[in-house]
Amino acid sequence: MERNDLILFASELIGVIAVTLLLTLSPRFRQQRVLTFRYPRREGIVALSLFAVTLVTAILFFTGPGAGIPRNPATTDGILPRLLMGALALMLYALVLRLRKQPIRSAGWNRTHLMPGLQLGLALGFLALFLVGKITTLFQGIPADKGTALLYWLGIALVEESIFRGYIQLRLSGWWGKWAGVAVTAALSTLWLLPIWLQLPRETALLQAALTFAQALVVGWVAQRSNHVLGGALYRAISGWMRML
Repeated sequence: MERNDLILFASELIGVIAVTLLLTLSPRFRQQRVLTFRYPRREGIVALSLFAVTLVTAILFFTGPGAGIPRNPATTDGILPRLLMGALALMLYALVLRLRKQPIRSAGWNRTHLMPGLQLGLALGFLALFLVGKITTLFQGIPADKGTALLYWLGIALVEESIFRGYIQLRLSGWWGKWAGVAVTAALSTLWLLPIWLQLPRETALLQAALTFAQALVVGWVAQRSNHVLGGALYRAISGWMRML
């Protein structure tokens, strides 16, 4: 990644913070009902245990039977394993959520803030497009292969945000406090991509990890500020799609 790309990425994160601060001043983003857990320590341990199980499973798969699967983040086929890995993990989290009879809002999907979260996500997505000068290109039409890549990124972002900023962050924040929850969840979501980066050169993997962690901190704060995972998910989908293209 060139220096100009790093500057653009930093500008994007600063813009996300500014737009989120502005839009969440609206009364629509005020939380109607504070989400609390009766046993926050137990919830945090369950969240960390689920993450450990899914991470170890992914590492074992990608270093064993799936070692030959291409994982180039710059190609559509290369990001498909990330989508599948996340989707399988989300099924486990959803199963645990159902078995423990917990509402979906305890995984970041608060119905009260669904529309405000959608509006925030669209605003952040257009911000990412504006910074790379691709808004006019979007309205001119998207080729089929680029449209497929966008769908993949939407799936990846929705799955990962539901797991990390939804299920895990809410529980770790309830256990350790808001900012500790955001920071630790950002670290876990960065570590989650380790199996994807195993085929990359070491320097490239380290740079990707640093950028992923920085973005995860910002997106975690966005989820906390908006009381929903959708805003950050839509932003991440557009941002990841544009960087891939």
